[in-house]
Amino acid sequence: MRAITYKISLEYLYKSYEKGIKVGLDGVKSAMAVMGNPHLKIPVIHVAGTNGKGSTCAYLQHILTAAGYKVGTFTSPHLNKYNERMTINNEPISDKDFAEQVGLVDSAIKKSGIGRMSFFEILTCMAYNYFYSCKVDIAIMETGIGGRLDSTNIIEKPLLSVITAPGYDHQELLGETLAEITTEDAGIIKEGCPVAVYPNSEISVITNVAKERNAALYYIGANADIYDVEYGLEATYFSVNSPYFSYEALKIGLLGEHQLHNAVNALLCIEALKRDRGIAVSDGALRKGLGDCKWPGRFEPVSDKPVIILDGAHNEDGAIVFSKALRRYFSDKNIVLVLGISYHKDRDVILKNILTEADTVICTCSDFKATPAEELSSAVAKHTTVPVLTEPDCKKALTKAVELAEAERKSIVAVAGSLYLAGELRQAVLVDRMCIK
Repeated sequence: MRAITYKISLEYLYKSYEKGIKVGLDGVKSAMAVMGNPHLKIPVIHVAGTNGKGSTCAYLQHILTAAGYKVGTFTSPHLNKYNERMTINNEPISDKDFAEQVGLVDSAIKKSGIGRMSFFEILTCMAYNYFYSCKVDIAIMETGIGGRLDSTNIIEKPLLSVITAPGYDHQELLGETLAEITTEDAGIIKEGCPVAVYPNSEISVITNVAKERNAALYYIGANADIYDVEYGLEATYFSVNSPYFSYEALKIGLLGEHQLHNAVNALLCIEALKRDRGIAVSDGALRKGLGDCKWPGRFEPVSDKPVIILDGAHNEDGAIVFSKALRRYFSDKNIVLVLGISYHKDRDVILKNILTEADTVICTCSDFKATPAEELSSAVAKHTTVPVLTEPDCKKALTKAVELAEAERKSIVAVAGSLYLAGELRQAVLVDRMCIK
């Protein structure tokens, strides 16, 4: 492909998306070989799991950046723009570089003779090549689905493999049980390379794979001593003691009890990197990275008049921790829930857990992969007795939610069920200044 514009590069990606998901590594390996195997020339932290992997990547990126490293990070999905999936020191890839990488990958696909590649395979190749071309010190690569057959899993000797908590998502590809899902995640563990895990209900699966591959296992059980916790809407303070480390008076900006566990997971990863790989991270850099870390769209306050909270909450565990966080921070408030769920998700399982704190529900849909609002409303009505409203236009749904919250002084607005919905309304509030007084 000749030099292309950003718009044309997106159109190219959309066409690949429409052709569906592909599993397996052969296509990515072939394209990467044509490109000179850039993925084998950069140090990689590889992160798999169902829940918490994005937040763990964000913590690691901020800590390592604070320590002075040039850090590339590949995550998914994005909230507002595809460029968000590839960042260096928290700065998204430019439109120009994005389009250039699409062109390079397309050329490699044609030269390799592999035929088509899926949307995520193309993005994976772009990320590896972009990070190599920018000479990053460390690349943090988040898997898309599972681990064993995920397109990111073409590296041979990662600095560290990281496995976060398993959960029920993408069962059609990963298996019906947590043990089966964890087995797929454990496919990222490589011979002689360390792996960090916390917490995980299926640790025996990971332990067995780590032993088979002579991989040093860094593991903290769910009983890690997290104490002196102070929750606030601006930050959370806590201390932690474990067999590997002990810290007092740490601060994180990400909200919710689950983010304490993700932060501890990041601390464990840093300890593994220091002990096993000689990566230098000072106490000051660690504290600064934790405190500075942002991960948009994850129980994120975007307004205080009225209070508006955005969260993805797009699977069972996500819905559970979202509802738990609402109870912790807003137990004395009425909750107006703006809800949208992607059509490919297990809707009933999400609804069973996401509606528990809602006093009013407004069903809507984002511009991408959304269940129609009317269809969602019918499903919601089967799971709750609170008022259920329907507004297909998500911006109008948010306006209605704000009006209802302002009519009842003890109310807040929560947006959840889809990261695409969270992203669209985050843009509306923070950029377009919608609903802000």
